[in-house]
Amino acid sequence: MPKSEVDPLFGPPAEKRIELKRAPLTGVLAQLRFAEIFSIQKREFVAPFQEMIRHAYPLAEAQPALSVQVAEGNAPSLKETTTWRFSDPERIWAISLAPDFVAFQTKNYTNRVEFKERLSEVLEAMAKTINPTVVTRTGVRFVNQIVPPQMEVLGELFVPQIGSFSSSVLREHIQHSLTEALCNTKEGNLLLRWGLMPARATHDLGLLPPIEEKSWIFDLDSFRDHQPTPIPFDPEGAANLVYDLATRINTFFYWAARPKLIEAFGGEEV
Repeated sequence: MPKSEVDPLFGPPAEKRIELKRAPLTGVLAQLRFAEIFSIQKREFVAPFQEMIRHAYPLAEAQPALSVQVAEGNAPSLKETTTWRFSDPERIWAISLAPDFVAFQTKNYTNRVEFKERLSEVLEAMAKTINPTVVTRTGVRFVNQIVPPQMEVLGELFVPQIGSFSSSVLREHIQHSLTEALCNTKEGNLLLRWGLMPARATHDLGLLPPIEEKSWIFDLDSFRDHQPTPIPFDPEGAANLVYDLATRINTFFYWAARPKLIEAFGGEEV
Protein backbone atom coordinates (compact mmCIF):
# COMPACT_ATOMS: atom_id res chain seq x y z
CA MET A 1 0.00 0.00 0.00
CA PRO A 2 1.43 3.45 -0.89
CA LYS A 3 2.47 5.57 2.09
CA SER A 4 -0.07 8.21 1.14
CA GLU A 5 -2.84 5.68 1.89
CA VAL A 6 -1.41 4.54 5.25
CA ASP A 7 -2.52 6.25 8.47
CA PRO A 8 0.59 6.26 10.72
CA LEU A 9 -1.36 7.67 13.68
CA PHE A 10 -4.24 5.20 13.91
CA GLY A 11 -3.22 2.39 11.57
CA PRO A 12 -1.69 -0.93 12.65
CA PRO A 13 2.09 -1.30 13.06
CA ALA A 14 4.09 -2.48 10.07
CA GLU A 15 4.01 -6.23 9.48
CA LYS A 16 7.82 -6.29 9.23
CA ARG A 17 9.93 -4.96 12.11
CA ILE A 18 13.06 -3.03 11.15
CA GLU A 19 15.99 -2.17 13.40
CA LEU A 20 18.67 0.37 12.52
CA LYS A 21 22.18 -0.79 13.42
CA ARG A 22 23.38 2.82 13.49
CA ALA A 23 20.18 4.55 14.58
CA PRO A 24 20.47 8.37 14.81
CA LEU A 25 18.98 8.31 18.31
CA THR A 26 20.53 10.54 20.96
CA GLY A 27 18.22 9.31 23.71
CA VAL A 28 15.00 7.52 24.64
CA LEU A 29 13.01 8.37 27.76
CA ALA A 30 9.86 6.94 29.35
CA GLN A 31 8.06 8.83 32.11
CA LEU A 32 5.17 8.18 34.47
CA ARG A 33 3.71 11.15 36.30
CA PHE A 34 1.79 10.49 39.52
CA ALA A 35 0.10 12.34 42.35
CA GLU A 36 2.81 14.11 44.38
CA ILE A 37 4.40 12.08 47.18
CA PHE A 38 6.06 14.46 49.64
CA SER A 39 8.10 11.71 51.31
CA ILE A 40 10.20 11.19 48.16
CA GLN A 41 12.19 14.23 49.37
CA LYS A 42 13.54 12.09 52.24
CA ARG A 43 16.56 9.79 51.82
CA GLU A 44 15.20 7.25 54.29
CA PHE A 45 11.99 6.93 52.28
CA VAL A 46 13.80 6.42 48.96
CA ALA A 47 16.45 4.08 50.42
CA PRO A 48 14.43 0.83 50.02
CA PHE A 49 13.85 1.66 46.33
CA GLN A 50 17.58 2.25 45.85
CA GLU A 51 18.37 -1.12 47.45
CA MET A 52 16.14 -2.91 44.93
CA ILE A 53 17.74 -1.29 41.86
CA ARG A 54 21.29 -0.70 43.17
CA HIS A 55 22.73 -3.86 41.56
CA ALA A 56 22.06 -2.43 38.09
CA TYR A 57 22.13 1.31 38.87
CA PRO A 58 24.75 1.79 41.63
CA LEU A 59 25.52 5.47 41.02
CA ALA A 60 23.26 7.82 42.96
CA GLU A 61 23.01 11.57 43.32
CA ALA A 62 20.53 14.14 44.56
CA GLN A 63 19.68 16.93 42.11
CA PRO A 64 17.99 19.97 43.67
CA ALA A 65 15.57 21.95 41.49
CA LEU A 66 13.53 25.12 41.81
CA SER A 67 10.05 25.55 40.36
CA VAL A 68 7.61 28.46 40.37
CA GLN A 69 4.34 27.81 42.16
CA VAL A 70 1.32 29.91 41.23
CA ALA A 71 -1.77 29.72 43.45
CA GLU A 72 -4.95 31.62 42.72
CA GLY A 73 -5.04 34.88 44.65
CA ASN A 74 -1.43 34.59 45.83
CA ALA A 75 1.87 35.88 44.51
CA PRO A 76 4.12 33.36 42.71
CA SER A 77 6.53 31.52 45.01
CA LEU A 78 9.61 29.34 44.56
CA LYS A 79 9.47 25.69 45.55
CA GLU A 80 12.63 23.62 46.04
CA THR A 81 12.46 19.90 45.32
CA THR A 82 14.92 17.04 45.04
CA THR A 83 15.16 14.61 42.14
CA TRP A 84 17.09 11.40 42.84
CA ARG A 85 19.09 10.07 39.90
CA PHE A 86 20.40 6.50 39.70
CA SER A 87 22.53 5.20 36.83
CA ASP A 88 24.75 2.35 35.74
CA PRO A 89 28.58 2.75 35.98
CA GLU A 90 28.81 3.84 32.32
CA ARG A 91 25.92 6.32 32.75
CA ILE A 92 24.13 4.79 29.76
CA TRP A 93 20.93 3.89 31.60
CA ALA A 94 19.41 6.17 34.22
CA ILE A 95 16.41 6.52 36.52
CA SER A 96 15.14 9.88 37.76
CA LEU A 97 12.78 9.87 40.74
CA ALA A 98 10.99 13.08 41.75
CA PRO A 99 8.02 13.74 44.06
CA ASP A 100 5.62 13.56 41.11
CA PHE A 101 7.29 11.41 38.45
CA VAL A 102 9.66 8.57 37.64
CA ALA A 103 11.63 8.64 34.39
CA PHE A 104 13.73 5.93 32.76
CA GLN A 105 16.13 6.75 29.94
CA THR A 106 19.00 5.38 27.89
CA LYS A 107 21.63 6.62 25.46
CA ASN A 108 21.98 3.13 23.96
CA TYR A 109 18.51 2.06 22.81
CA THR A 110 18.35 -1.25 20.93
CA ASN A 111 14.70 -2.28 20.72
CA ARG A 112 11.32 -2.02 22.43
CA VAL A 113 11.52 -5.47 23.98
CA GLU A 114 14.73 -4.78 25.94
CA PHE A 115 13.56 -1.31 26.95
CA LYS A 116 10.25 -2.68 28.24
CA GLU A 117 11.99 -5.44 30.22
CA ARG A 118 14.33 -3.02 31.97
CA LEU A 119 11.53 -0.52 32.59
CA SER A 120 9.38 -3.30 34.09
CA GLU A 121 12.09 -4.03 36.67
CA VAL A 122 12.15 -0.37 37.71
CA LEU A 123 8.36 -0.16 37.97
CA GLU A 124 8.17 -3.37 40.00
CA ALA A 125 10.67 -1.86 42.44
CA MET A 126 8.51 1.28 42.56
CA ALA A 127 5.44 -0.80 43.40
CA LYS A 128 7.19 -2.60 46.27
CA THR A 129 8.71 0.51 47.84
CA ILE A 130 7.42 3.93 46.73
CA ASN A 131 3.99 2.58 45.73
CA PRO A 132 2.37 5.54 43.90
CA THR A 133 -1.39 5.36 44.16
CA VAL A 134 -2.43 6.82 40.80
CA VAL A 135 -0.79 7.78 37.50
CA THR A 136 -1.72 11.04 35.76
CA ARG A 137 0.34 10.71 32.55
CA THR A 138 2.34 8.03 30.71
CA GLY A 139 4.74 8.86 27.92
CA VAL A 140 7.80 7.84 25.94
CA ARG A 141 10.06 10.02 23.83
CA PHE A 142 12.59 9.33 21.07
CA VAL A 143 15.02 12.05 19.95
CA ASN A 144 16.87 11.60 16.64
CA GLN A 145 19.68 13.77 15.27
CA ILE A 146 20.91 13.78 11.68
CA VAL A 147 24.40 15.18 11.07
CA PRO A 148 26.66 15.47 8.00
CA PRO A 149 27.06 13.76 5.61
CA GLN A 150 23.48 12.39 5.86
CA MET A 151 22.19 15.86 6.64
CA GLU A 152 23.17 17.00 3.15
CA VAL A 153 20.63 14.59 1.61
CA LEU A 154 17.69 15.11 4.00
CA GLY A 155 15.29 15.33 1.06
CA GLU A 156 16.15 11.72 0.25
CA LEU A 157 15.75 10.48 3.84
CA PHE A 158 12.27 11.70 4.79
CA VAL A 159 8.92 12.25 3.11
CA PRO A 160 8.23 15.90 2.14
CA GLN A 161 5.69 16.37 4.98
CA ILE A 162 8.51 15.96 7.52
CA GLY A 163 11.63 17.11 5.67
CA SER A 164 10.67 20.80 5.65
CA PHE A 165 13.35 22.94 3.98
CA SER A 166 15.32 19.72 3.51
CA SER A 167 15.80 20.15 -0.22
CA SER A 168 15.35 23.90 -0.47
CA VAL A 169 18.09 26.34 -1.43
CA LEU A 170 16.98 28.28 1.65
CA ARG A 171 18.40 25.61 3.97
CA GLU A 172 21.96 26.91 3.66
CA HIS A 173 20.86 30.29 5.05
CA ILE A 174 18.58 29.07 7.86
CA GLN A 175 20.13 29.26 11.32
CA HIS A 176 17.24 27.69 13.23
CA SER A 177 13.93 26.19 12.17
CA LEU A 178 11.76 24.01 14.42
CA THR A 179 8.30 22.76 13.44
CA GLU A 180 5.89 21.37 16.06
CA ALA A 181 2.71 19.35 15.56
CA LEU A 182 0.46 17.77 18.20
CA CYS A 183 -1.49 14.82 16.77
CA ASN A 184 -4.18 12.49 18.04
CA THR A 185 -3.27 8.81 17.90
CA LYS A 186 -4.96 5.51 18.62
CA GLU A 187 -3.07 5.34 21.94
CA GLY A 188 -3.35 9.00 22.96
CA ASN A 189 -1.26 11.78 21.44
CA LEU A 190 1.97 12.25 19.52
CA LEU A 191 3.93 15.49 19.79
CA LEU A 192 6.31 15.93 16.86
CA ARG A 193 9.18 18.39 16.59
CA TRP A 194 11.55 18.55 13.63
CA GLY A 195 13.89 21.03 12.04
CA LEU A 196 17.34 22.56 11.83
CA MET A 197 19.39 23.12 14.98
CA PRO A 198 22.40 25.49 15.09
CA ALA A 199 25.84 24.35 16.21
CA ARG A 200 26.24 24.16 20.02
CA ALA A 201 22.46 24.39 20.49
CA THR A 202 19.84 22.08 21.95
CA HIS A 203 16.18 22.15 22.91
CA ASP A 204 16.69 19.53 25.67
CA LEU A 205 20.04 19.07 27.42
CA GLY A 206 19.01 15.72 28.89
CA LEU A 207 18.27 14.05 25.56
CA LEU A 208 20.17 16.12 22.99
CA PRO A 209 23.70 17.13 24.02
CA PRO A 210 25.00 20.13 22.01
CA ILE A 211 27.47 19.36 19.22
CA GLU A 212 29.90 21.52 17.24
CA GLU A 213 27.98 21.45 13.97
CA LYS A 214 24.56 22.20 12.58
CA SER A 215 22.15 19.27 12.70
CA TRP A 216 18.59 18.25 11.93
CA ILE A 217 16.43 16.80 14.72
CA PHE A 218 13.36 14.58 14.72
CA ASP A 219 11.80 14.45 18.19
CA LEU A 220 8.80 12.15 18.77
CA ASP A 221 6.89 12.22 22.08
CA SER A 222 4.06 9.67 22.39
CA PHE A 223 1.88 9.95 25.48
CA ARG A 224 -1.50 9.42 27.13
CA ASP A 225 -2.95 11.84 29.68
CA HIS A 226 -4.97 10.11 32.41
CA GLN A 227 -7.04 13.16 33.24
CA PRO A 228 -9.41 14.22 34.68
CA THR A 229 -9.52 10.76 36.26
CA PRO A 230 -6.07 9.30 37.07
CA ILE A 231 -5.60 5.55 36.73
CA PRO A 232 -4.29 3.15 39.41
CA PHE A 233 -0.55 2.52 39.34
CA ASP A 234 0.02 -0.89 37.75
CA PRO A 235 3.65 -1.80 36.83
CA GLU A 236 2.71 -4.38 34.19
CA GLY A 237 0.00 -2.22 32.63
CA ALA A 238 2.30 0.82 32.58
CA ALA A 239 5.13 -1.10 30.89
CA ASN A 240 2.71 -2.47 28.29
CA LEU A 241 1.36 1.03 27.58
CA VAL A 242 4.90 2.41 27.15
CA TYR A 243 5.55 -0.42 24.69
CA ASP A 244 2.40 0.49 22.73
CA LEU A 245 3.30 4.18 22.72
CA ALA A 246 6.81 3.31 21.51
CA THR A 247 5.30 1.14 18.80
CA ARG A 248 3.29 4.15 17.59
CA ILE A 249 6.52 6.17 17.39
CA ASN A 250 8.15 3.36 15.45
CA THR A 251 5.19 3.18 13.08
CA PHE A 252 5.27 6.93 12.43
CA PHE A 253 9.05 7.04 12.06
CA TYR A 254 9.08 4.39 9.35
CA TRP A 255 6.13 6.02 7.63
CA ALA A 256 8.18 9.24 7.50
CA ALA A 257 11.39 7.49 6.45
CA ARG A 258 12.35 6.80 2.88
CA PRO A 259 14.33 3.70 1.82
CA LYS A 260 17.48 5.85 1.65
CA LEU A 261 17.34 6.45 5.42
CA ILE A 262 16.95 2.77 6.21
CA GLU A 263 19.91 2.00 3.96
CA ALA A 264 22.07 4.83 5.35
CA PHE A 265 21.64 3.72 8.98
CA GLY A 266 21.99 -0.03 8.51
CA GLY A 267 18.35 -1.09 8.65
CA GLU A 268 17.53 -4.78 8.76
CA GLU A 269 14.41 -6.86 9.33
CA VAL A 270 14.25 -8.70 12.67
